[in-house]
Amino acid sequence: MVKYYKSFRVEIIDELDSGLDTFELEALYQNQYPKDLMIPEQKFKPTSIHGINISTNGVQIVNALLSETAGKTIISEDSFIIKHDYLYIICSNYVYCLDIKTLSCKWRNQFDWATCFGIYEFADAMVVHGESTITMINSKGNTIWSFSGDDIFLNTEGEQAFKIHNHQIQLVDFNSNHYTLNANGELIKKASNYRGS
Repeated sequence: MVKYYKSFRVEIIDELDSGLDTFELEALYQNQYPKDLMIPEQKFKPTSIHGINISTNGVQIVNALLSETAGKTIISEDSFIIKHDYLYIICSNYVYCLDIKTLSCKWRNQFDWATCFGIYEFADAMVVHGESTITMINSKGNTIWSFSGDDIFLNTEGEQAFKIHNHQIQLVDFNSNHYTLNANGELIKKASNYRGS
């Protein structure tokens, strides 16, 4: 996936299925997280490995590799935000904040016990769609509010599990319960086991 921001070309790659082993991948990337953060080595094999390449005028200036071990995340339009010279990106159940010019890590915080499906701009902040928890965060990685429902926010009936509409967050859980939250994370409507007409 490629995005352009100011003079930067930002390429984000799912490296999990690249066919390269850990040592080969580490040789390709200058920055490696969480390893470079002096966090103890992970005991389990990574389930999400994201490569980030920043270039300008056709020349790569910096890159980074993110590896996490909880639920798998897939690179999509919903898996990152670029704003105010920072890249906010989900990797498994963590969100990273990286300086877009150097890819140095400003912070790395866990916002779900399982995995995160997306991160979105909302009400002058950001909302993380986790499997079990919806969390509004600020640019410093602090939680403003969080919300959990009766089940995980993943729906197998074909309904969109997370949507922002009219300054509200609309959710559907695994059992097709519908929730509507306002910008303060307050539940303003719930329809239990709603199947539609």
